[in-house]
Amino acid sequence: MKSVVTVLTLSALLTACSKKETAQDLPNTQPTKQQPETCIPQTANPTGRSYQMTDVQNYNCGNKFCGLISISTRNYWVYLDSFFIDGVFSKAQVDTLRFSSSMRSVTDGLVWWRPSISIGLPELMYVNDSAFFKLEPRLFSQDQMDVHSEFAICAGDSSRYFTNFEDAGAMGRTVKMKEGITVNGIKYDGLLYFDKNARSYRRDQLYIKPGVGVVRYVQERAPLGSPNVKMAQVSTLLYCHFE
Repeated sequence: MKSVVTVLTLSALLTACSKKETAQDLPNTQPTKQQPETCIPQTANPTGRSYQMTDVQNYNCGNKFCGLISISTRNYWVYLDSFFIDGVFSKAQVDTLRFSSSMRSVTDGLVWWRPSISIGLPELMYVNDSAFFKLEPRLFSQDQMDVHSEFAICAGDSSRYFTNFEDAGAMGRTVKMKEGITVNGIKYDGLLYFDKNARSYRRDQLYIKPGVGVVRYVQERAPLGSPNVKMAQVSTLLYCHFE
């Protein structure tokens, strides 16, 4: 955690090192919203569904969807990503999250989105008003894709459940945070905290503000041959734009 604090403290000095956009490109560091157009509420729960590979097709989607994250091809989120090698800080860069690539499961009409950068979200996902779902090929199958619930709002203040990292079993935890956190000088309240932990392998922590998205992502990994997880990535939200 000491490394995380150090990185966040130095973030203002590092934002000039940009992969896709420089600090000068950012109008300010406050999350902003333009007057939104009508979006389509997402309420389906596809947990447990399976599709034939041929039923999941590339789809050029021009619609806007409402859920835990408001998704359209015109929305974007700018992050300061800090990377570590075996727990030692390596580099920092500014990256932009977009959802420009999508697929559609033709049997139920759901749209599945690919995040452009890795901040703990599923590689191919559907988001409703209470959960994130991932769509992935079935293990040892070439023609089936299965849906799993990745993160979900719990009924009470917290919940625990089994999940996985690819072929590594993990324990998931969801918490409705009672106290806010400050990210890049901005106080966020009403956060959802998702913790996905496979001991001696990997741990992911996401702080999500409903309606905004991921405001902080922390990933820890165990170096090859070591049972001890160490810091691998810290991503903090600098700016977001909605249309």
